[in-house]
Amino acid sequence: FRDCTDLKSIKLPEGLDLIGDYAFCGCTNLLGVTIPHGVKSIGSHAFDDCHSLETLYIPDSALDLGDYLFFGAGIKEVRLPQGLYEIKNGMFCCCVNLKHVSIPTGVYSIGSSAFDRCRSLESVSIPEGVVWIHSYAFADCESLKAIWLPDSAVELKEYLFSRCKDLSAVRLPQGLKIVEYGMFSGCSNLSSIDIPSSVEGIERYAFFGCSMLTSIDIPASVAIIEDSAFSECQKLSSIEVEEGNSAYRVVGGMLCDFGVSNLLCCPPGIGVTDVYLPDTIQKIS
Repeated sequence: FRDCTDLKSIKLPEGLDLIGDYAFCGCTNLLGVTIPHGVKSIGSHAFDDCHSLETLYIPDSALDLGDYLFFGAGIKEVRLPQGLYEIKNGMFCCCVNLKHVSIPTGVYSIGSSAFDRCRSLESVSIPEGVVWIHSYAFADCESLKAIWLPDSAVELKEYLFSRCKDLSAVRLPQGLKIVEYGMFSGCSNLSSIDIPSSVEGIERYAFFGCSMLTSIDIPASVAIIEDSAFSECQKLSSIEVEEGNSAYRVVGGMLCDFGVSNLLCCPPGIGVTDVYLPDTIQKIS
């Protein structure tokens, strides 16, 4: 039915077990699809660019859902099958009308760009048991204000929440090891964040452009902070390093390595007019 632009509704027959790749792609006026119980697989891009399709019930039998399933669709509400184990790459990418998502218990992985550019997405419920959340999964979700990540979600990848402009509250999982490259870059409304005591590394551009971020506490566990992790954080006025950290310290309000040979960050918010650099400084990041 690809590019059947006059198709408005369809009831699929009992006994069907597969909906193939691009099956309804480009059916721009499709309003409703009845998918019978027994369908086991729905292929990639099956409802790509179905701009008029606002709701869809997916039966619990359909546990194999393809990449970019609803790319650019008009979906406002979707019921995902109980027993689903994976949200694949780009499944809801560019679904600009989608406001709320509840991910079923049993899902262990959320793919790259799964909800990328869902600009109206206000809330998402992520259950305990999710382990992997891949790159750009929630990038450019401009209406997302808060996110609670379960402790099971210890594999969080790069640019995960990049440019989520309204994001102001985040709960990171205990057990997280790395705050990845660009994870919160461009989150211009994020004013504070608690970094778990399990974190060992903060990668480049992790908090780049978090213009409302006023303070950051570095746990004792952190052994690596890459260059530009806190660049363009104009209101950052306080960096604290937990006692017991053997890799970093704060000198004169500025973040340095423990031996004070590398200056990593001078917080813009402290209003520096004169700077004294110790003779031990060999690198300004």
